Amino acid sequence: MSEAVPFVLPEALEGRVLFAAAPIVYEAEAASLSGATVARNHAGFTGAGFVDYRARSGESVEWTVRAEEAGTYLLSFRFANGGDANRPLALGVNGRSLADEAAFMPTGSWTKWNTVARRVTLSAGVNRVRLTSVRRSGPNLDSLTLSPEGVAVPPTGPSLQAEAGSLSGVKVYSYNHGYTGAGYIDFEHDSGDYVQWSMNAPSAGVYELNFRYANGAGSDRPLRLSVDGDVVRSAVAFGSTGEWTAWRESKVVVSLAAGTHDVRLTATGSGGPNLDALTVLPAPAQDVRSLRVFHIGNSVTNTIQYRNLVEMAAGDGREYVWGRHMIPGAPLSYIWTHPTSGFETDYGFYREALREHQWDVLTLQPFDRQIESSDGQGDLTMAKNFINLALQKSPDLQVYIYQRWPRRSGKPGDYSLDYEAQWLRQYNPGKWDKSMETRDYFARLTEALRDAYPQSDKPVLMVPVGDVMFELAHRIEDGDVPGLDSIEDLYYDGIHLNNIGSLVTATTFYATMYNRDPRGIDHTAYNVIDDSYDRVVSTRTAAAIQDAVWDVVKGHQYSGVS
Repeated sequence: MSEAVPFVLPEALEGRVLFAAAPIVYEAEAASLSGATVARNHAGFTGAGFVDYRARSGESVEWTVRAEEAGTYLLSFRFANGGDANRPLALGVNGRSLADEAAFMPTGSWTKWNTVARRVTLSAGVNRVRLTSVRRSGPNLDSLTLSPEGVAVPPTGPSLQAEAGSLSGVKVYSYNHGYTGAGYIDFEHDSGDYVQWSMNAPSAGVYELNFRYANGAGSDRPLRLSVDGDVVRSAVAFGSTGEWTAWRESKVVVSLAAGTHDVRLTATGSGGPNLDALTVLPAPAQDVRSLRVFHIGNSVTNTIQYRNLVEMAAGDGREYVWGRHMIPGAPLSYIWTHPTSGFETDYGFYREALREHQWDVLTLQPFDRQIESSDGQGDLTMAKNFINLALQKSPDLQVYIYQRWPRRSGKPGDYSLDYEAQWLRQYNPGKWDKSMETRDYFARLTEALRDAYPQSDKPVLMVPVGDVMFELAHRIEDGDVPGLDSIEDLYYDGIHLNNIGSLVTATTFYATMYNRDPRGIDHTAYNVIDDSYDRVVSTRTAAAIQDAVWDVVKGHQYSGVS
């Protein structure tokens, strides 16, 4: 990076250039804008608004940030993307363009916010961070959080505003910028003041309570934490943030029963910080080292290439134990009514495998059926049959719906596919128009299964292979996937995929099931030429595939990965 320059705090940057000894939030609307504009027409932003990229390319947002010392930092950008495709931005630091673009994947709507992060090297002192639109308009950009490597970044889940809680002694203010909602609370007295939130834990488990605060004093201002009247921590630390406009998170991990809880913070002698909000999130998942996975589907499920996935997982220090019940060309209903047909493993067909063996994961591959059907053969009914059977032996089971890809039209030698047009169609219940192989179909089925098990601690999830291929289709079109000219390069007939498609599928399964970043994992287990349609997978091609997989999976609505 460029040489650090002497730091002088200009009046125009007062309250914006902050020390980064802990995560610091910089609002996008307070940055230097070129072309992009400030907007407030979509809810959920922090600060005074968000930045809206208007043109397809060339517009930018540039923050001036300060690093306390030279080193590696994490830049976390909070954004919303209500579109259907990635809206990448070119990342530059101190006038130098970095090698890769930052992917800003769809978040589901313009009021749903997510984060994307990049590690960069910063000089000690002032640094300039810029995001520039390339090829297509960018997302709505809310903020940048700067944190030294190894320091946790504040979560971005739904927040409970402090000013909306039950208050005693504290007052609500709004003159120190950077808060979310309508304001923040200020503890007026040294002792006795409190704020209390009512929150709901959807299931019993371990949760993170993340308190967003600012403390411009030079010392810690601890508060007592109680849940349902019981003291959980006698002193939760709220250390100095350096400025009253510098906001950080103080995190406490607690175990909660399912249901409603009262969470209270009380001053005990030192007053308190300015409190902005409480965010409650499930505690991060533990590192998954071994999984026992049973797959049910047809030859599309075989695209995983199970033994190759065993090798790929082992190369990453993980164990993948698998079983399957596969019948070529069969929907779930046919497999259910033919319990001893098709292909099995040592664990047997599904009845024996699910009744007599414990599994961590069950994957189900819907195929050519409606979600609901008057003859009882719909995918919703069939999926519930398999799930109910598996839960008898494996009560802690995690179920995934295998989201596959749309098939090509035409005949051998004359295939065609408009992936985007087919994938983004709406599901038409009762119609046999291939709308059962769309993003909408798999989302509706997943939602219906979640509704069918409302008390489950593990809601049904999805392995989003179809969405990964949709993202790859865009990246290939933009020339960002070396060695591939079209998404059709992954197919070898109307629906089946070659070894590159198998790599895409298996990497998506791996990243989703193990909650694991696949970038850099050895891909050579899939670099096998068994048929004329298979191709050598270069390291650059594999890296581009892994990058696309992780960008989709880590923020996908149904993957369970964050």
